Amino acid sequence: MHVAITNTGTHRRRFLVALSALVASCGGGSDSANGAPKWDPAPALEFVEGVPSQVRIADFVRDPDGDPLRIAMASGTLLPGFTWNPTTGVLAYDGRPLGAKPTAPVIAPPVTFTADDGH
Repeated sequence: MHVAITNTGTHRRRFLVALSALVASCGGGSDSANGAPKWDPAPALEFVEGVPSQVRIADFVRDPDGDPLRIAMASGTLLPGFTWNPTTGVLAYDGRPLGAKPTAPVIAPPVTFTADDGH
């Protein structure tokens, strides 16, 4: 996940979260006809500094067989104010200021999410 925070000119600072290292997996069972989960192209998610919000990571992955998916944060570190809930699959931002300057974005380290269909 990359986070870039910029000033929009309206005194609200926006930042983008690009989910960049998404991985699909199957559970390792013997069902050879089972299709692996498929991720959408890595999206850019926009959050507004000072405005709490959340996004469901599961909205960016589908299972071709309709199997329920378990989404996990496999690696990486979230910026302060971001939390990952593995039960709900929600990445949340609490709205805290991150210290963006009008010409200096804040960049977060990459985060990897996985999707497992249990087969």
